[in-house]
Amino acid sequence: MIDAIFSRRVRDQTSAFSTILHCGVAPPTRRSHDSSILQSLLRFLPGDGDPWAGGGSKAQALLPRLRQDFRHCVADLDERCEGMPELLRSIQRCRSLRDFWHLRTAVYTQVARAHSQWEAEQRLAQLNRHFPLKPAAAGPQRPR
Repeated sequence: MIDAIFSRRVRDQTSAFSTILHCGVAPPTRRSHDSSILQSLLRFLPGDGDPWAGGGSKAQALLPRLRQDFRHCVADLDERCEGMPELLRSIQRCRSLRDFWHLRTAVYTQVARAHSQWEAEQRLAQLNRHFPLKPAAAGPQRPR
């Protein structure tokens, strides 16, 4: 019921959102079947300048390539396996480098279950080349 109320409100106030947020993005008239109300509303928020959050033009240009590489890593896995439909939807929905960074663990888990830990590490190494790592003073390297 709440879903219906909010989705109707989003449809009715299409122009109000773009005017209020000044982001210049016209909101969709209908919500995607796979996304929740919160996910639909988050699409209206303007991005920040953090390249890991997808605000930079370099990062935005890299997203289609990342999506393709992530799909390629799980292409040989059975789509009916537990967790695979969610993983494929997550790959499709990722909007920033940070989203893809966090999705690596799900890819690793699915590949390790289907093949082996060694194969999962090899595929993860192929994905890691897309992510810039900042050297840390002490401890392992990780994204900001």
